[in-house]
Amino acid sequence: MFRKTRIKLTALNACVFILLIAVLGTVIYMYVRTHMYSEADQSIYRALDRIEKKVEA
Repeated sequence: MFRKTRIKLTALNACVFILLIAVLGTVIYMYVRTHMYSEADQSIYRALDRIEKKVEA
């Protein structure tokens, strides 16, 4: 009886742990992806501003 309970609890704990790791990984991935894209966008906009200023001058 205790063996079945232990196996069930171990499986449940493993599922919860995997779920938490997956959620944490997804949150970190989304944050990094958004941060990297915003930096790339800002870099492109700065380059466009410099090009436009050179063309106007």
